[in-house]
Amino acid sequence: MAAAPILKVYLDGRYIAACKHGETAAMICAGYGDGTEVRYGHRHVVWNEGHEAQGAAESYDYTSDTIERRIRVLYLTHKTFS
Repeated sequence: MAAAPILKVYLDGRYIAACKHGETAAMICAGYGDGTEVRYGHRHVVWNEGHEAQGAAESYDYTSDTIERRIRVLYLTHKTFS
């Protein structure tokens, strides 16, 4: 059985998509624009379009790398996930 997508995309508090890859989440953020959030699970915000140094449309790689780095930081700080 395949694993469930762990990245969740929200727009204005509404759940709009689930993704397995940061690049996919970046494309969705670029399409919806400012206010789009990528969350690890449903709780931890790891990307907030419009509040980052660079927009997702400028570089999917930058966005994906930032998402992955922030997830690693969450693990290292021993936050609980749900």
